[in-house]
Amino acid sequence: MFRRLVPLAELVRGSMLDSTLTWTPAGDLRHIYAVKEFERQVYARLGTDGLGEIQRVTQYSVKDASGIDTYHSKFLSQFPRPAGLSWNESGRSSAKLPPEAERKYECDLYLRCCSQTSLDSLFKDCCEEVISLTLTNEEKEAWPGTPIPTDGVVLCEVAETPQSLRSKLWQLERAVRFGPKDLQEAHACVVCLNGELPLFQLAANAAKDSLTKLDKSYSLPRVRVYALWTPYRNTYAEIGLLNRRLDETNRRLDETNRRLENMNSETNRRLDETNRKLDNMNSETNRRLDALLSEMRQFITKSS
Repeated sequence: MFRRLVPLAELVRGSMLDSTLTWTPAGDLRHIYAVKEFERQVYARLGTDGLGEIQRVTQYSVKDASGIDTYHSKFLSQFPRPAGLSWNESGRSSAKLPPEAERKYECDLYLRCCSQTSLDSLFKDCCEEVISLTLTNEEKEAWPGTPIPTDGVVLCEVAETPQSLRSKLWQLERAVRFGPKDLQEAHACVVCLNGELPLFQLAANAAKDSLTKLDKSYSLPRVRVYALWTPYRNTYAEIGLLNRRLDETNRRLDETNRRLENMNSETNRRLDETNRKLDNMNSETNRRLDALLSEMRQFITKSS
């Protein structure tokens, strides 16, 4: 008798049913302790005014982790190395445990908002640039007003380099795929990345290209996933930020001046055209008046 081979998807679903999770009040998110300086900066820049109570989970467990390691390798293989960038390796913190053993996974910033808010309200000072990794270009514009419903869950991972984006996406995929029900039903996933802007754009666009090609057997494609450029702020970074904003302001001023010049040119053209028409009308009117006067003189001469 042959034993039926259990598909990987069934192993995954089975492991998710055994997950446990505990939410606790997060307090002021800006004061959350973190070992790394960059993480502390990200938390300190979160927008919390008027958001109401927010709960946080710092870790979750999966009692039966069968299939996770295989799935981990399969997921990473879907992200080829883009030219000009090397992905950091995504380690297995529980590699020494047998596959069926319970595993616990730490979370950077997994939140549940107890009242309705929006992503840009929560991450208002963390986002110098945003790239949607799973939505179409038309839907990407929804970021500024993307709502977080009451009791909506947002999963956020933080990394110091764009090269870590792939490993952070794996952590999100693992949470949504293997984690408790609350994490499976996450409203949105966010990765905050430090590093140079061109490298961030390269990594985010490469990840987007891979994520949008994943089939329905993966979990992240059905969730809103965003990469946020959150550059580390120090004196040099602040100067760089100021220079970028000045460049953007100058660009907009130049664009405004070009539009004004075009408007002036168009206005002058129309004025010239109107003046020509008026001149033509005056010439035609004078011609007709001259003709009428000539006819009147002839009539008077004949009458006399």
